[in-house]
Amino acid sequence: RSKTSRTSPRRTSASATVSPRPSRSRARREARWVKRPATWAGQAAALVQALTARGVPLAIVTGAQRIDVEFVLARSAVGGAFAVIVTEEDVAQGKPDPEGFLLAQQLMDVDPHACLVFEDSLHRLAAARAAGTRTIGLVGTRTAEQLAHAADAVVAHLSPSLLSVLD
Repeated sequence: RSKTSRTSPRRTSASATVSPRPSRSRARREARWVKRPATWAGQAAALVQALTARGVPLAIVTGAQRIDVEFVLARSAVGGAFAVIVTEEDVAQGKPDPEGFLLAQQLMDVDPHACLVFEDSLHRLAAARAAGTRTIGLVGTRTAEQLAHAADAVVAHLSPSLLSVLD
């Protein structure tokens, strides 16, 4: 898919900015997000905090719009943990094209083989692998069996207990 306008990928600061006037449809989506717990809740947030405490640089590569990502992260305990956020506005090709992952690697100045990507989608796992990263499939939208052929490893959920495996 081709984008007619591109924004610069954002290196983040401790606080995210949010548009002051969302459209009606955006306002409805945001109301649903506020009612539902963020996907960063609980053990996943604890994993992000543990990685940050170890000095591991973190990034988000997503097909979502930047304003939506910033809205969610601004309301999250770990929203400031991400050094780089690459959204749909930052790439010309969506996943399974590796462009988003390659851009994040470039912005973070990291070797692809030193990266580990957590994903729940077969297309995004393919994109991460095409970018040269190691991958962990996250059970959710796909079963462990479906993810097994597409990822280097598969986990049922994110938690700090994964650090013992990664050491």
